[in-house]
Amino acid sequence: MALVLAASFLLRLLLAWNGGQGYWPDESRYQGSKDAVFSAMAGNWEQVGFFLLGQADHPLFRWVGLPAALGEYFFGPSPFLVSAYFSLFSVAALYLVGRVARRAGASEREAVLAVLMMAGAGSMAYFSRHYFPYDCALCCVLLALDRAVQAKSGWDSFMAGIVAAGGFLVYNGYWLLAGGVLVLHVVDARTMALAARRLMWSSLGLITGVGTFVGVAFGFGYNLVDRARANAGTITQGDFGDGARLMGEYLWWADGIWALVWAAALLVAGWQLAVRRAPRRLFWWVGGAVWLSLGLVVLSDVIPVFVVYGRLVRGLVPFLCLVAAWLVEGWLARITEARAPQAFGAVSLAAVVLACINLFPLVRQTFPVDFLRHADLEARRLQAIDGRVYRAVNAGHLWGEDLALPVPAGETVLWARHPLQYLPYQYEGFSRDQRSALRQGDPSMRLVRLQEGSLRISGPDQEGLAPYPGPLRLKVRFPAGATGRAEPLVTAGVQGAGSLIYVVYEDNAHIRLGFDNWGLGGVVSEPIGIDYGREHELMVSTGSLLPPPADTRGSRAVADLSQRLLVILDGVVVLARRMDFHPTAAADIVIGRNPIGATSARTEFTGVIAMLERISPSDMVRRLPSLPGLASQREPIWAGAVGPLKLTLHLGPIRPGLRSPLYSSRTADGGQTLWLEQMDETRIRVGLEHMAEDRVRWSEPVDVRRDRVAEVVLSLGELWPPPASPFFAEHQNWLPLASLTWVMWDRRIILRHQEIGPVGSTIDAALFRQVVPALEQKGASEFVGVGIQAETVDPDWLGGQERRLSVVLPPAAAEWDGFSGPIEFILRMPDAFPTGGMAEPVVVSGVSGAGDFVNIHYPAGGGVRIGYDHWGRREPVLSDVLDLSPGREYRFTLSAGFLFPPETSPLYQRYPEFRAAMSQVKVQIDGRTILAAEVEAHRTRPEDTLLGLNLIGGSTTSRQFSGSIRGVRGVAEPLESRGADGLIAP
Repeated sequence: MALVLAASFLLRLLLAWNGGQGYWPDESRYQGSKDAVFSAMAGNWEQVGFFLLGQADHPLFRWVGLPAALGEYFFGPSPFLVSAYFSLFSVAALYLVGRVARRAGASEREAVLAVLMMAGAGSMAYFSRHYFPYDCALCCVLLALDRAVQAKSGWDSFMAGIVAAGGFLVYNGYWLLAGGVLVLHVVDARTMALAARRLMWSSLGLITGVGTFVGVAFGFGYNLVDRARANAGTITQGDFGDGARLMGEYLWWADGIWALVWAAALLVAGWQLAVRRAPRRLFWWVGGAVWLSLGLVVLSDVIPVFVVYGRLVRGLVPFLCLVAAWLVEGWLARITEARAPQAFGAVSLAAVVLACINLFPLVRQTFPVDFLRHADLEARRLQAIDGRVYRAVNAGHLWGEDLALPVPAGETVLWARHPLQYLPYQYEGFSRDQRSALRQGDPSMRLVRLQEGSLRISGPDQEGLAPYPGPLRLKVRFPAGATGRAEPLVTAGVQGAGSLIYVVYEDNAHIRLGFDNWGLGGVVSEPIGIDYGREHELMVSTGSLLPPPADTRGSRAVADLSQRLLVILDGVVVLARRMDFHPTAAADIVIGRNPIGATSARTEFTGVIAMLERISPSDMVRRLPSLPGLASQREPIWAGAVGPLKLTLHLGPIRPGLRSPLYSSRTADGGQTLWLEQMDETRIRVGLEHMAEDRVRWSEPVDVRRDRVAEVVLSLGELWPPPASPFFAEHQNWLPLASLTWVMWDRRIILRHQEIGPVGSTIDAALFRQVVPALEQKGASEFVGVGIQAETVDPDWLGGQERRLSVVLPPAAAEWDGFSGPIEFILRMPDAFPTGGMAEPVVVSGVSGAGDFVNIHYPAGGGVRIGYDHWGRREPVLSDVLDLSPGREYRFTLSAGFLFPPETSPLYQRYPEFRAAMSQVKVQIDGRTILAAEVEAHRTRPEDTLLGLNLIGGSTTSRQFSGSIRGVRGVAEPLESRGADGLIAP
């Protein structure tokens, strides 16, 4: 037995040395042990309690892992030593099987045979290299069996219950196995009184063990019962109703001929128990196997509560080995004493041969992390020779992978069997369909030299960046059918000090691009629409692709890019941010792979990189949102001015009180900055700070969504040509806009005021960057977020927004559905009335062909008339001639159908008297009704109503009111509810 145990431990050390640790996601539970140790060493006892008492799934396993975690803390990470530690429990389980056999009355030879069979079972060995609780829990169950099988007192029964509780707490899935030991312990009693005592004491031990742990956890604030109930509902991977079939398949693929031997032994033992007097221990071995088998089948196939996995079925193996050892020992006992040693030697030799057959595949296993390490070295060596694209195929866990996808065309230069080709692994959560796909396909790991594409960087090194490549342009075809995956594009650095540009496949029409800067933060773009069937141009620049900042080589462009992330897809900036980068060696820059182990993306890009070339840093800088670049898009008459702009941006991390620049300019008299200030998680405000004033003109707070891109339209006087330039001689209607500071956030004007006066000539100006030295200490030097894009805005559009009722008027109550209801404003008449009998717009609503106009008519005979023109009505409704004076201001109040929500609105259920106002128009000037008529209005949207501007055409009204409108406010009551003085009636 000592030789068997020693050989088994050496085998497990070999498996540990060959790697594989961390392949299964569930191995991460050992991290809880490490976290507890590190928290304890840091004096954070609250975190220690959370890691050791706050987890309901296999809670005692984290305690079991503490010795290994302590070793890693003091001596450094060592997967081999941790695996060797957990292997001790696997060897201890072998020893306990022999001990239980002897305790139950078996001979030493029978005990050795049981241990030898179990040592040669693949099901008992392949988990030993991984950080799993199964072997430790099995040890607890076998210890409980050891106490129960020869219990002489209530104390033995109590301790059996305690140890069984430990097995359950180490691995919850062995509750049926641990409970079966206690059930057999009670049923084996020769009298009812003894059975009752065993039931009482073993139950008390079980309850004490579980209850003590749960009670202590509850005392520290952790309700493990509720957490365990929630965890149990998540164990649904695999197939319900497949338990009986899975058990047979699993044992055959894991243990081969041993499975047939065990099945035959179980049948013979069952017959012996039924018709002959059999040793008492046989009842325990057969009873344990039958109990667990029936329990798994019933709870999976009859009452679909739990899915059966291989790790649950392996609990049968100790009992089956004990049964088979009893059968073989019975045969050996019938042989003459002289021939018995030779027979035992032959049986042992056969067991060793079967063990080699079962265990040899484990020694040959290669795991993805090791294959990728080898593949990365080989790919680098080959790429230095031919510059071709190399891709690792199937070099991952393969859970949820579609193996029916075509393998990329190319030559395989490196090959290894995938761990899942060891068939017992396929019974750990995989469904029958998934197992079928794995067996019908070829999941082997390969390094493939693709037929198309090149990773050899072309293009001249214009600014002497070698050996660094500098900014890169890639032609990329993204893979279809990869929804939900994240894959690497450009990797730089090493594990723990690297960065990664990656792609996330959002759905069949969208991707996101992301950047992960190890330990320094990251950013992900908004969804980007793409065509998976064509190539896309991707331009990337990070500080890692350039020489260190201290070695800018005299290039201003290189210095600017050395601390900047910039990603441009098909000409659109999707990621842009100033940040620090890890120092990177040029040799550690990799395309299309993730050799550094960053968890934000998989290991390989599965699309095609068809072209890779350098971009001049100067050319890359020109692609940043810049004022000179925007000015070049304007017509020559703008004379180098930029005009109003629209910025597309994504807010950065939440830092209440932080100001970051949207626009900044340094002028002869100091300069000014348009700040964005983060007020809290959901609100921002925008303010203009000018050096000539000792204050900031802040906007009202704005509610924002951080998961969305924001659009900011801004206009400042210094962005326009000078007032005396020929530009305004040609565009006089734009002159009022050039004297405004005007900011709109997501189509809502939040900041609007007159400029403080002429400013000095601009020396320097920039978007998303501070250029005023005197203001550098008041906020961030760069915009904290992502300035994605900047573009020029048509001044006519800006003027239209300035006059849009839904923009300038604060929103009414929710019941108005976005409509304003009746409005009131100050109407300043033109300084000189137009001649020729024309009309000018006051309020215009709707769209071309379906609009309504409230306008001012200027009859040829003098005076003024207010009119209402409904598109499609033959004649407008006109007021009497009014004596209104040029240049004078009047209080103008309007109620019209287009200011009210549609008739289905809940507003009319609360205020039924408002329904009549939908088909009426009423106009008051200074409280006196001067127009009232029954007339329909076209149904329209709230945002389609403009003040003093006609953008929908029509032949009865000019384009623009030549007076002015200010002080717009909502009235929210139809005019018939007003008194003669225009006030609201009580």
